[in-house]
Amino acid sequence: MTDTVLFDFGGVIILTPFEMASRLERRRGMDPGELGLFGPFAPDRDPLWQELVSEDGDEDEYWRRQAERLVPVLGLHGGDPARRLMETLFVDRDIVRPEILSCVASLRRAGIRCAILSNHLARFHQPQLLPGLLERFDPVIDLSYASVRKPDPRAFQAAVAQLGGPAPASVLHVDDQPVHVAGAEGAGLRAVLFDPTDPAGSAEAVLAAAGVSPR
Repeated sequence: MTDTVLFDFGGVIILTPFEMASRLERRRGMDPGELGLFGPFAPDRDPLWQELVSEDGDEDEYWRRQAERLVPVLGLHGGDPARRLMETLFVDRDIVRPEILSCVASLRRAGIRCAILSNHLARFHQPQLLPGLLERFDPVIDLSYASVRKPDPRAFQAAVAQLGGPAPASVLHVDDQPVHVAGAEGAGLRAVLFDPTDPAGSAEAVLAAAGVSPR
């Protein structure tokens, strides 16, 4: 039985920076792909992404290196380049995945709690630009500046404690990073890998794993 579905935020609930990069290229009159941010949408063109999804990959390091590369291209001077990159990419409000909103509605109708566990919510995003979104999730656990973060199994154990201590196997974590899925499973949670290239199929997989029929 599923007590709680614990969603990652960036890439799962909202669009990936890669999807936002194509919008930025259009706004600035750049050629498609000129920013060189491809991720899972064209992994063969993104060697840094290939490193990230390897066993030893580090998401913070990925975005640090990409941001530093793009400092002169996008004028990301001053402050944390990775945060400046995200601020430059995420200027639209139309960034929430409708498939996830529908999925969350189905889960809540079935009496399943929906929560968030994010490594970068405050660091990379401005939730105030998305009024009403975070209110759909309880609790919202942000590890942006925590000493223990995903994929460390201790981060998931702490999240389960913050949920009130349900059985770990009753908690389903949804994440777009394979290493985070492995970390959740290492802490005894069940997990679903969210594929940003197939959000509808991924949302269906979440409902199936939670034992809920879509409406």
